[in-house]
Amino acid sequence: MGAFPYQPGLIRCIITYSGDRDIAQNSFYLLTTGLGGYTSAELATLAGEIDGPWDVAYIPNMASYGAVAAVECIDMSTDLGASGIYEDGAHGTGSATLVPAQAAIVMDLEEGLRYRGGHPHVMLPLFSYSLLATDQVLSDAGLAELQGAFDTCLTTINEATISGDHVHMVNFHYRAVESEGPPVTYKAPIITNVNSLQIQPVLGTIRRRVRRGERHR
Repeated sequence: MGAFPYQPGLIRCIITYSGDRDIAQNSFYLLTTGLGGYTSAELATLAGEIDGPWDVAYIPNMASYGAVAAVECIDMSTDLGASGIYEDGAHGTGSATLVPAQAAIVMDLEEGLRYRGGHPHVMLPLFSYSLLATDQVLSDAGLAELQGAFDTCLTTINEATISGDHVHMVNFHYRAVESEGPPVTYKAPIITNVNSLQIQPVLGTIRRRVRRGERHR
């Protein structure tokens, strides 16, 4: 199989969290009005612009032992693979009560298209215990707090720019290889705007990957 197909103006954004023994990450895509080919410095600046509204939305709702460690933006438009990282380290200001490492808040990245299995989503880890009504369900107040916070977050992210180009959060449906070639050809990907970030009331589970030698420890 060939390399991942390049997509003009596409940027992958990865948010890394600390505070658990395993690394937790959220990943989503941004599409710019430009062709791409951004420098590491430009991508690091954009990462900082993404980090700001994400912190505003989630830090108050994150457990105090958790933190947003860093935000990385990766240019998916060329073979250069340039990336920029914004180091954060801001700790949550929510409850100090421990929650299971596998538990996470499900946030759908809602779009106009529907697929079997529902919308793409991210799993928000290290959340504050104070958001819960029961061990598996958010309280009405917690749900409203998170929803309002991420409504504002999405609006602010979609106002960000990189090198004068505007960005918009999107879902990128990669459709794999059409022919092994040579040359390798790909089915056209589908890119759709994320219309809203929808918090689900019932918690989800993060699947932890464990190295083979550690499975039975």
